[in-house]
Amino acid sequence: MPRFLDTYTGQFVWLADVGTTPYAILSHTWRSDTDGGEQTYDDILKLQSAYPPSTQNQQNVYPPPLNEPFFSHPGLSEKIQGICAVARRAGYRLIWIDSCCIDKRSSAELTEAINSMYSLYRDANVCYVYLADVPDGADPRDTGDDSPFKNSRWHKRGWTLQELIAPARVVFLSRNWMVLGTKTSLASTLEAITRVDVAILTGMVPLDSASVAKRMSWAAGRETTRVEDRAYSLLGIFKVHMSPIYGEGANAFLRLQEEIIKHIPDQSVFAWGTSRNPLEHYRRMCRGPLVLSEVGLGLLATSPNVFEDAGDVSPISTSTFATYIGRDHDFALPPLHCVFTPQGVRIGLVLIPLTALHGTVRVLHKAPMASFSSVDEEVELPLPLLRSLAILRCQDKEGKLIVLPLRYSENDVGRAENVMVGAHWHVMCPFKQWHSSTRVIRLPPDVLKAPDVVATSMCADTSILRHYEEPRAPKTHRDGFSKAGWTDPRHPGDGKQAIVRFAPECVEELRTLGFALAPLDCQCSQEDIVLTTTLYCAPRDPLRDYEMKRGPSARIHFRLSDARW
Repeated sequence: MPRFLDTYTGQFVWLADVGTTPYAILSHTWRSDTDGGEQTYDDILKLQSAYPPSTQNQQNVYPPPLNEPFFSHPGLSEKIQGICAVARRAGYRLIWIDSCCIDKRSSAELTEAINSMYSLYRDANVCYVYLADVPDGADPRDTGDDSPFKNSRWHKRGWTLQELIAPARVVFLSRNWMVLGTKTSLASTLEAITRVDVAILTGMVPLDSASVAKRMSWAAGRETTRVEDRAYSLLGIFKVHMSPIYGEGANAFLRLQEEIIKHIPDQSVFAWGTSRNPLEHYRRMCRGPLVLSEVGLGLLATSPNVFEDAGDVSPISTSTFATYIGRDHDFALPPLHCVFTPQGVRIGLVLIPLTALHGTVRVLHKAPMASFSSVDEEVELPLPLLRSLAILRCQDKEGKLIVLPLRYSENDVGRAENVMVGAHWHVMCPFKQWHSSTRVIRLPPDVLKAPDVVATSMCADTSILRHYEEPRAPKTHRDGFSKAGWTDPRHPGDGKQAIVRFAPECVEELRTLGFALAPLDCQCSQEDIVLTTTLYCAPRDPLRDYEMKRGPSARIHFRLSDARW
């Protein structure tokens, strides 16, 4: 039962059924504690006890007399004063404000508020969006880089996504409470800023018409103060419920996905991560071999940010999927439901052994050796393995099917257990090479209709790791990629320091390929700077504890010189 603030008396009012009483609701961004924070339930209680409303003739007067001492008190925040004045002028006696209408000391009340917040905004007669960083007179339709409306912090917060979508009527207000526009009048601009479709914003189509991946992509890049709120702020978007457990960290988003999978039969929830189609490079650029090797990830994501590129992925019907993979309409496909076990997520998938794609993809079933030359020695480096491809029952806007590269741990070859997702692909041509890590491959249906593919594809229950957490390297290895304390020898007294380091994504790329870098050594002189490191062959099993198994190595020297430095 939610608690509302009376815009005339300043008192709290409980409503058992919000559907029978009109009310307004506020959407805003919270000020940080360093900027004064937001007034809480306890703060308002103190003011209420100090300035109770007049009880004279209130029984027969509507609206009741304004409690001037309360609303004009300097201890009441300007935000609450302002929004209550706006709501009163519009004829609303009750307003709900998240910062002061929830007693966060009560875990039961907090849980109820989080799980019912979407419906609170949906059922409101009007939602006022207060943009404290947008000045009066700003053009909300301006989508330029310097647009105050486009750059408002409100568009970047996690909780405000549902506050934009849920209410039927949304009014945007400037810093001084001037009307900038409504959700309907600004729908095209809001779509460009938030990626939420105009049809969803205007209520022309239901929210459920958007795939799980598309809804997740709307949340990509949004920020929350607490990491758990990245999940809790999306409960209403997917119409699921779960108890908040502050302190669980990224596990909250894993739990959210489990609830989504239980209630929404849509495999686009698995279509997150880097997405590449190596076949396009292969066909367009050369006739050299396409090599797929492995990189291990789990089935579930740890953040909505990894869905940024999945906004065009949508589920397809059973009959369409069967046609895409060269089967009859009545082909018995595995059910869409999943079973969560201690070993992972057990799911029925259509699998294609990589051997079926031998005409297109060179598969590394055995540990081949790649030559590597250096000034010191020539070494051979083992490349990792990949087993099969899993075809998800969804496609992108171009009609390409979403495919997950699957690999098995060394101890589970031949069994569908401890499966991981991801690959590293290489396109090798006489004149150039392309390589990149990918978790999702987008393949045109014609590739999957090839006779060899149709003959070898099969339905199988597979247990994929729920989530793979990369083991943390020992501190000596984590810090070993930078060298601090380099001082310009020409000006030893100015105290200027510089840091030399490898880009983290390059280090990760090398680790994916089975390499490790030794800490940088920096030697600085008047003439040049010499950086020295060692590249090791360091194969490891991601399912085991982190350990550096240093094999063959190559010493690398970087000499930097510039007469101007």
